[in-house]
Formats: sequence, C-alpha cells, structure tokens
Amino acid sequence: MPVGLGLSIVALTIASIRRWRARAPLDLEAAVLLAALLMGGIGGAAVLLGIMGVLTPGALAAVLVAVALLLRPWASTAAIAAPIDRRRLLFTMALLLGAAALRWPAVDHALAGRDQGTYALRAASTARTGTFDVVDPIVRDAASDGGSPGAADIAGLYPRRGEAWREDVYEAGYRPGWYLADREAGRVVPQFLHLFPALCTVALWLGGDDGPGVLVLLQGLVCIAALLALARRLLPDPRWAPVAAAALAISPLAIWVHRNTLTETLTGMLTLAAALAFARGREHAEDLVVGAALLAGTAWVRGNAWITAPVVLATLWLVPAGPSRHRATAVFVAVLASGIAVHALTVFPYLHDELARQFARWSEPSGLALVGAFGVGLLAWWSLDEIAFGPRSSRGPAIAARLRPALPWALALGLGAAIATWAVRAETHASPPWSRLDAMLPGIGPVLLAAAALGLLLALPAWARRVQSGADVWLVAIAGLVVTTAWAYANRNLPKFGLYYYGRYLVPELLPAACLAGTFAASWVHAAIARRRAALSPIGATLLAALLLGPLAWPLVATPQTRLREYDGARRIVDALAERVPEDAIVVAGGEGWHHGHTFNQVAGALAMRYGRSIVPYTSREAAYATLHDLLLDGPAARGTAPPRVFLLVNEATHVLAASVRGAPVAALDDGLPPPFRAASVTVLELVTDRLTPTNDALPGAVTRDALRMGLVEVVVDPAVDVPRIGFGEGVMDPAPRGIVLTGDRSGCLDPGQPLALDVSPELAARTAAIVVVAAPEHAALAEGWSVSIDGEARANRAPGIAARSRATLGPFATSTPVRRIEVRGSPRDSPDARCPHGELREVRLLGPERSALDDATLESIVLAPPRDLGHPIAPVRWVSGRGLSRLRPQAPRDGAGDATAARANALVLVPGTPLAFAPEPQTAASFDVVVNLTASALSADARVAVFADDVLVGRVDPPDRRDRSWQSPPLSFSASGPVTRWRLELEGDDGDTAWVRDVGLFSRTP
Repeated sequence: MPVGLGLSIVALTIASIRRWRARAPLDLEAAVLLAALLMGGIGGAAVLLGIMGVLTPGALAAVLVAVALLLRPWASTAAIAAPIDRRRLLFTMALLLGAAALRWPAVDHALAGRDQGTYALRAASTARTGTFDVVDPIVRDAASDGGSPGAADIAGLYPRRGEAWREDVYEAGYRPGWYLADREAGRVVPQFLHLFPALCTVALWLGGDDGPGVLVLLQGLVCIAALLALARRLLPDPRWAPVAAAALAISPLAIWVHRNTLTETLTGMLTLAAALAFARGREHAEDLVVGAALLAGTAWVRGNAWITAPVVLATLWLVPAGPSRHRATAVFVAVLASGIAVHALTVFPYLHDELARQFARWSEPSGLALVGAFGVGLLAWWSLDEIAFGPRSSRGPAIAARLRPALPWALALGLGAAIATWAVRAETHASPPWSRLDAMLPGIGPVLLAAAALGLLLALPAWARRVQSGADVWLVAIAGLVVTTAWAYANRNLPKFGLYYYGRYLVPELLPAACLAGTFAASWVHAAIARRRAALSPIGATLLAALLLGPLAWPLVATPQTRLREYDGARRIVDALAERVPEDAIVVAGGEGWHHGHTFNQVAGALAMRYGRSIVPYTSREAAYATLHDLLLDGPAARGTAPPRVFLLVNEATHVLAASVRGAPVAALDDGLPPPFRAASVTVLELVTDRLTPTNDALPGAVTRDALRMGLVEVVVDPAVDVPRIGFGEGVMDPAPRGIVLTGDRSGCLDPGQPLALDVSPELAARTAAIVVVAAPEHAALAEGWSVSIDGEARANRAPGIAARSRATLGPFATSTPVRRIEVRGSPRDSPDARCPHGELREVRLLGPERSALDDATLESIVLAPPRDLGHPIAPVRWVSGRGLSRLRPQAPRDGAGDATAARANALVLVPGTPLAFAPEPQTAASFDVVVNLTASALSADARVAVFADDVLVGRVDPPDRRDRSWQSPPLSFSASGPVTRWRLELEGDDGDTAWVRDVGLFSRTP
C-alpha cells in the first residue's frame, strides 16, 4: 500500500470535514455528501492524470495534498455542531453493518470477458502502466512492416476501421474492454468511460487485490445511507425512512450489484447523493451546487447521463429567478461538458460504435463533431433559457410558475407510458431481442412495484403543490432522469438476457425510486390506520413493513446460494500462466475448440491486462501457423535478431468426453504442430468455478459449475527439420528447385484464368503432408480470392460464415495422398496499379507430417478447483491428443455452384442430401473415440447421422428428435490408416429434418 497516497487521502478528508463544519453540522447527510464528493474528486483527479499518462501513487498524492491545502479553512472558524441522536446513530450503524455483511465478500472478477472483469482489469492495467491508452508493439510493427508476408498475416488479424470484415465485430477485434483505434500506430484505447476504473486503480494501490471489492462495498453503503437521509426529508413521516433504506439494503438485485465491480453502484451513489443535496437545497442554497456537481459527475461514469442531459437541462428552464439561478446550472454544464470533451477524445471508437448501433447507423460521427454538436446544443439551450425563461423575459417567469406544478403529473404520465409501452411489447415478444425492463418484475419484485405504483399516485398531489423553489425543480429534474431512463430501457435491443446481469441497470435509479415510493405508500396506509385506530398503529406499522420487506428478504433465506461468491478462485489460472510465461514472451491465444473465445478473451485478456504479457489472437490453426512462422522465423531473420519465446495457449479441442466412456472425463488437446515447429513444454490447465445459473423470470437460485480447460505449449523451431520452400519473383527462382517442375509465370504474377502449376516429384511428394501458399505482403488483400487446387481438388481458403480478411499465407492444406500437382490462380478482383494486378505469389512450402506436442514434451497438469466443492467433488479430466472439426475448419463447397455450408453461431446445418464434407485433416494419433456434438436438432424418429472417414462408414448415431441445447453422441471407435483423414457427415432422414453440428470430436486412444 502506498503510504503517501493513503496519507494524502486522509489529509483531503480532514480538510473537507473542517471546511464543511464551518458552515453546517457533521451528520449522516454530511457524511453521505462528503463521501460522494471525495470519491468523485479523487476519481476525477486520477482520470486527468491517466489521460496525461502520469497516473502514479506519488503524482496523485501530490495533487490531493494540493487540493487539501486549498480546501482547508486557514482562518479560525467555529465548527457548527448539532446534538447527536444516539438511537438514530446506532440504528444507522446497525443497518449499514447488516448491509455490509450481506455484501461481503465482493466477487473477485479476475478474468476478462464480462464488464466486471473488464473494469477490474482495466484498473490493473492502469495501475501498472500509469495511463489509459496503450501501444501494442506487435500490432504496430506488423502493420508497418511491408516486407514480410508473416507480418501481413499478423496485421490481418486486426481489422482497420472501415474494413468490411470489421462490421459487427464488437470491440474491434482486439480484446475485451479495449479498442484498436489505430492499427498502424498500434494504439489501443479503453472501451468504457474512465471514472470507475480510475477509482478502482486507486483502490488497488491502497487495498491490493481486494481493494476494488472494498470500493464497491463502500459505494453501496453510501447509496443506502443516502436513501435513508433522502427518505427522512421527503417522506411525510420520517420514521418510515429506515424501511426505504432497508428495502435497498436487502434487495437481492442490489446486493449482487454492490458485490461486483460495475459502474451502476458508483452511478447510484452519485445520483442519490445529488438528490439529497437538492433536498437540502430548500434550506441551504449552496448545496444546489454540490448536487449539480454530483449529478453531472455521472456523465464521467456512463454515457446514459449524456442521453438524459437534455431532459435535465430542459427542466432547469423552470428554475425561479434569483441570485443562484445560474450557479448550480453552470456547474452542471461545466462538469458535463468536460466529461463529454474528455471522453470523446479518449474513448471515441467505442462511442462511435454505440452511437451508430443505437441511434444513427447512417452517420459517421467524429469526436470533434460530438463535442461541436454538444456545444451548439448548449448554446441554443442557454439562449432559449435567457430569452424565454430568464428574469428579463416578460412572460417567462409566469409561465414557468404555472408549469412547475404540472411537471410531476407530466413525469408520472411519461413513466406510465414507458411501462405500458414495455408491457405491450413484452407481451408480443417472448423471444429476442430483450429489454432491460424485462428484469423489473422479477428483479424488483411485484410487491414493491405495486406499492411503488400506489405510492406514486398518492404522492402526486402533494408533490405537485410543493414544486416552487429551485431545489424542487432540481429534484424534478432527477425524477425526469428516472423517466427518461425507463424509456431507454423499454427498448428491445438486447440479443440475450440474464436477470442479474441486465437487471443491474435498474439499480442506480429505478430501484431506489421504487423503494422510496413503495415506502411512501406504506406510510400513507399506516397514517390512515393511525387516524382511525390509534391503538393498532404499532402493529399496523410492523405488519406493513414486514409486507414490504418480507418478499425482498425471503430469497436470501430460502436460497442462501443467492449470495454465492461467483468465480471464486479464478485468479489462480492467470497467476499460474504468468509464472510460466516470461515477461518478454509472446502468447498466441485462442484456438478452435469449445471455449476458443473464453481462452483469448477471458484468460489471455487477463494475462495481458494484469501482467502485461503480449497476446496475439489464435483465430484458426492456419492463422496460428502463419503467426508462428513470422514470430520465430521470418521476423527475426529480417531484423537480424534472436526469436522471442513464443507460447500457444489453446482451449480444449472439443467438448469433454463423458466420464462413462473411459471411467473418467477426457479432454482433448489439439497438439499437432506443423514442421518445422515442435513443443519445448506442455502445461494443461483446468479451472473449475461456480456461478449462479442465469435466469430470465425469477431470481437465480441454482448454481452452475463451469470449467475452462486449455493447454500452454511453448513452441520452438526444430533445426533438424528441413522444409522445402519454393520462392518466386525476380532473381528468386532460377532454375526451379530439384523435384519441382514449374508451369506458368516464373515472376509469381498470377492470373485468374491460367493457373501457375507446380508438379511434384514422387520422392518429394512422399515427404509432403501439407501445402502452404504465400502471397507477397503487398498482395495480402487479394490472396483471399485466390484459387488453390491440389491434384485437381479446389481447397477452401475460408471457413463458412467467416468474413474475408487480409492474409498473405494460405494453408497449410493437408494432403490425403502423395501430392502430384499444385495449381494457383489469381483473384478475379484486381489491383490495376500493382505489378501483378491479380496477386503475386511469393512462396510455396511443402510441409511434412504434423508432430504431437504431447510426444515431444513432458505433460504438466494443473487442476484449479473451487475453494468449496458444495458437496460435489471435482473429477479432474485426463488429457489426450485430439481435434474438433468445427465451423472454423475450411470445408468443401456444399454444391456445384460453390455455395458455402450454412452456419448459425458456432454450428453448421446438416440436412438430408447435403453432407458436411470436411477437407483432409491431419492427425497425430492412430486410433480415436469419435463423437458428434450438436447444438440443436429437429428430426423425425428414424433420422440418423452417419459418420464417414475416407468414404468408409465409421458408424451411425441417433440424435434426439427435438432438442434446443447441446448434445453429445455416444463414441464411435475409429482406427486411422494414415496421417490424414477425410471426414464426412450425412443425415439420413426425411425432408425437413435438420441437425445443427457444433463439431466432430476426436479423442486419441493412443497411449
């Protein structure tokens, strides 16, 4: 823990308290407002230092000390004191301690891939680097190196903005939480806004790995305390205020959000603290400025504040004339404008995509345009404010006075319309897209929602009569923010849904509003009972409070697993990898198997962000081969440097084989390495974690056990292996290499109609198991359109459903028989200004058989089980060599017209009469268990899936007739006759039968 930073925060806190006590007593309200201001101020200072790239504990401490000196009241002033209500203080402490107990321990999101992990790991990255932006030297060097085909392949893994294959690729193909803003410069910018990750960075310095969890816990407690203080001011009977705060404290949805590193807790804290400051503004006009700063501070947390700002600003036209009419508004506008300007210039690729996705796909906004549009809109707003509603207007103040009492009614109608619109759409849409308001009924609860609706109707008349002062207008503006949020969340634009994950959006604004309105209804009913039956008043209050709070608390009692610490122990896999991967090494992470996205996004993303390891995506075996070739061979040769240490981090090749087959679960590692590469070490890792099972219409109560399995393989070049490389171009190939007869243009220029052909001698063909075709790097954009055929058979360059991208290396293409003739044709698309308009061939490589990493290196196995097994012990998997033939594998066309096989998500469609014929696949084992994994099926009773290997029937499997989730067939036994096999699936059934094939899994039986 940096002691200096901690002392500077203490100094700032003391200075803030002394300044506050010079004008007001120190009570619960003061504690809430000071806590919110301190967190917002510290986070804001950290953001500015991070943007400048100098965010260190020392720099932040210096800034905070300077601010503390400015805030400290140097003149001798008497502190304003107030009597302490011990009973109220003890109750408040008990409430907050109980809420803390429900929220501790926080969930440790050590992996990337979810928003929680993204924020936590962004904080870890910033704590390590001192900046928000980073430069990826691998991307930068690959994009700027025009002389290496391998560098073109690496650059092609990352799309430029505007490239067709980037469309709908969220996060721009880099990694979770980061956008590749400039590929040529390797500049990477954050995805989300900065205030929360900056605060998490400070928390990491102060509290270590548990710091961010403590931070969100403190923010959650401030939310509860703020609602308690606000309810005391707004409810007719302040004795009911603890019920409103208790409702928020025991809400399972709020507990889940307050345990996770999510921005919703910080947003809720700032919003509730702002509302409290505005409520105090009726007595203390200076608190309006505090509230305005806090409310505008939400614009530094989430972009929602930008969307709701017009509603807030339009409401402020109705602030009565007076000496403080513009002061709070000016602070709100200044903080809001600075947030928009800063974020438009630092996270704009993310903002661009969000704006295009949500509002204007037809437009191409820029960061400068966003700032300019806000400035123009602000100027228009201010002009209208001064001309139509300002004190110099002849009729504006009178009109505003008449409009103020009508605002609550208008907002109530707007809220009702939003809920009604959502309800009608929800009734007619029981499938995606989903709405965030779909979480309202199960997440907030029908009892609290009904009470809130009643409370709102009961409160409206009194509320409308009370809207007179500037503080009242600011409170109405916050209510308008809630209504606008409800309209935004009523939109059906979510492709998937999970109650807790998407219900979190309700916690900052809608849930506290429901708690407050529901408690108002209970207090109104209690007051009615007390007027008629005073003796029943205590019993009635108890019953009403129990009726309101009981349904919220019951899930915590009935299903205590609701408070499960999800993903507990996940950090250990990142630590284990960091121990085995040196700081200067490069990790090619991903794979083609069951969890290829998780391996790259979650685990490798955490390795990069927490430990600063260099990560390159493994999108396919072909792309990984090209990456390895450049990192270990071509790149070092071109630069005259030693090759770096390079590791493959690959997921399990296919879904784990059931324990019933071999007595224990079996996992397959795709361990084949094409020549000249071999494995220096192999470490297999199995991470088992527990999480709450996502639900849509009820609070989650079931627990799901997840497992991430992957292998870490250090790859080196075997100097004893010779790979024949046939080069093309001026001065490169003359005469032709021994064993090769060339027909065509020796310069390497290709033609779409006339092939460049290579005839291979029998002696050379006997040693060849795969072919690699390499384009000149400047022709990488055309290489996807080349036609490669081996012995007359066209070989696919791309898997079904995968968009085209720039690539210089095509293959390896495995050969099932000794190759005799290789033909390459150019792309039909041309580049007229190039030396070779249809593409230039640089090299053809003839590779030998793949080598098994498990044969080359000793296997180290690591099993990372949850700290508690919950009564279900972990059965570790046994690892074998294997492969998964999935949508990511290039395949033969499905018909003579060349139409690609239809794909849906991770599955391929299989229908009668249209087989799935995979290209020749190499293998490193002799015998296998073969399984077919489906994601869905709609079949007749007699339908079967036939599995063929080299046109020989291996067996038939009987899938379920109707199924909408994953299914694995019983295993079929298979013995290979050579190093390469052609696999094919056929569906034997009736017209209309359909099976969706996730993959064909191969599990070696070879010891």
